[in-house]
Amino acid sequence: MAATAIATLIGYMTGTVAGFGGAFYVLKYVEYFIVYYMVVNNLIDRRQAWRLVTAAFLTAVIVSLIGMTQIPSGQRVSAPFEGKEGEPNTFGGYLLLLIAVAGGIALETARLRTRAIYLGSPGSCRSRSCSRSRARPTWARSRRSRPSACSRAGVA
Repeated sequence: MAATAIATLIGYMTGTVAGFGGAFYVLKYVEYFIVYYMVVNNLIDRRQAWRLVTAAFLTAVIVSLIGMTQIPSGQRVSAPFEGKEGEPNTFGGYLLLLIAVAGGIALETARLRTRAIYLGSPGSCRSRSCSRSRARPTWARSRRSRPSACSRAGVA
């Protein structure tokens, strides 16, 4: 969080960030951290954590499918919860985060079925939606962190 605040301050000083937009992005990341902290502190057992992860991945699959329906329009793919003029970078960051979590779960588990589920088709759907968002920073990060998912999706 300190890195985003410092980067925003440098952007204000150099003139590349104007208005309150940068401050609101930093506040959004602070909000994400607070929500994460609240959820982690209220987890009771492993089953509850798995239910939360499953709900997050089901949401990601639904959002990815909605994103994939936006591809034929030719416009930038954005999340359905972003409003009328969506922000592809936020959508791409959300999908990239869940791709990284899926990769972590797949690498950590000893079960082949769980590994296949987390590296299988939902990851491909998220990769395709992520790549079609045309959010340059997200696409560059996803190619560095998970080239196998991007190549499975047929985009690399």
